[in-house]
Amino acid sequence: METKSALTFSWKQFWETFIYENLPPVLFSPIAALLIEKSAMRAWHVCQNRGLCVVSAKSAPLSFILWSWLIVYPCSWIITLGFLKTVFFNSGPTFVDPYQVILAFMFLFMRRLIISIKYGYFTAEEVEDLARPAPEWTFDRMRRKLVGIGWSAPTNFDGLIESEIDALATGRSDLFERGQLILREVGGSVNPPGSTLSAEPNKNDDRYVDSKFNIKSLLHAIVCSTYSEKKPAAYDLWVALMALSIAVVPPLLHYLIYADSLRLSLDPIIHAARFLGCMSGIGIMGFGLVCAFDFGRRQKGSVLINNLVFGEGLALKPLEGSEYNLIISGDGLVKLDLDRPAHILAFMELRDSIVKFGEQFYKRIQGYTSVLLLCALCCVVLLNSIVWTSAPHHVTTIVMILLIIIAIGSISILAMIRAIQLQRERVNGIDLLRRYVISANKDGAEIEVPHTGIRNASDDVEMMSRLIDYATFHDLTHSPTSLLGTIADNKLVSSVLGALITGCLLALQGFVNLEIAYDVAGWSIP
Repeated sequence: METKSALTFSWKQFWETFIYENLPPVLFSPIAALLIEKSAMRAWHVCQNRGLCVVSAKSAPLSFILWSWLIVYPCSWIITLGFLKTVFFNSGPTFVDPYQVILAFMFLFMRRLIISIKYGYFTAEEVEDLARPAPEWTFDRMRRKLVGIGWSAPTNFDGLIESEIDALATGRSDLFERGQLILREVGGSVNPPGSTLSAEPNKNDDRYVDSKFNIKSLLHAIVCSTYSEKKPAAYDLWVALMALSIAVVPPLLHYLIYADSLRLSLDPIIHAARFLGCMSGIGIMGFGLVCAFDFGRRQKGSVLINNLVFGEGLALKPLEGSEYNLIISGDGLVKLDLDRPAHILAFMELRDSIVKFGEQFYKRIQGYTSVLLLCALCCVVLLNSIVWTSAPHHVTTIVMILLIIIAIGSISILAMIRAIQLQRERVNGIDLLRRYVISANKDGAEIEVPHTGIRNASDDVEMMSRLIDYATFHDLTHSPTSLLGTIADNKLVSSVLGALITGCLLALQGFVNLEIAYDVAGWSIP
């Protein structure tokens, strides 16, 4: 089975973006763009298209420009200045524990890291277009490339699903676009009044629909069915509550329990940096839930494909006046029988395509989930380092770290569970095909195929076996659904969850063994 070349990650694009994003916008990042692009015109377009210093109405609408200048740029500067002041210029006691400012800055750093991963998966052509004016790169195109906007609801963007399917067709078999598949109707009526499709009953009252359906049409129907699902509104509420709790609960406890500490000098920059940094976690944690959502959509698509072949079938309905002439709608159940080589290839192409659909987004969400997991694990390490080294800290810092672990850990574990379900469904498709081959060998040497007569069943067994070997290697070794460079399975969840819980218990043991105490202001006693 021939497929297009695998999408590659560009470290050059990653590090260039990492420099752009980690330098303060408006001033320093445009200077970096000028040095990297080596052209004032290219640097100008890079700044506009990447949002480093957006001022041109030709590149973005006025609302986005105002949002950038009133919210994004000031917040970025405040968080960065607060972090630098805390780390390098903290000359005396303050109300805010420096660890809390560092943790708040971590959210901004994670966002910048995720953006760098995003551009690392851009094609060379897309990166080149970023240095060009419209129509080479447009604001709409930018929105389409965003996981949290375009990919969370691709049906809201005309042609986005179709363009990703067209990208899949490159290098694949002729069957993908031009092949004709024979679908068997197993219930209801697949042909509504006025349909141009013909159906010819056989002796068993099953009907084979001789159609012009190809893999592309089948894939489009399955994708539209799964990707039309809206992201649950509870996701946004969950993220907002988590970020708000991290930003508000520690200082609120500080105010309520340690009122005497209010006599300490207060620094508005540091206070603002801490709060804004924590609230920037809304975007980071939102990425994590979109990742979980996308893993779930792909898993549901894999289930539909397996049902099309091995299950009860799909309710496919012809759709006239479209290049893609099928939708999942109506009562008629249709199956794709593995009674001919074309059907076997179609099944393998479908199960491979549903995973690789939107491959660039798929690779990115695996990377984003890995970043979240690393963040949660780093917080556990930080918690233990504070405890076991008896580092000076405020008691509310421990509360803040625990809240971050709970928030990011829960989101990461949800994404992992959805990734595991996807990987499990991929493997299930292989098992179903393997059982089909075993059954074909047991049933006898001949099978009756409507429209084509009698054929040896063993003619297809060898090809099926080769395809099973290919699918097994591809799904379990070459390109499995993976996180942190490890295949997504129950062992991964157990390992991550075990590390988080064990790390927290180890920190608790440190509190007990070292007998850590706090003064009347809530600061640890050396």
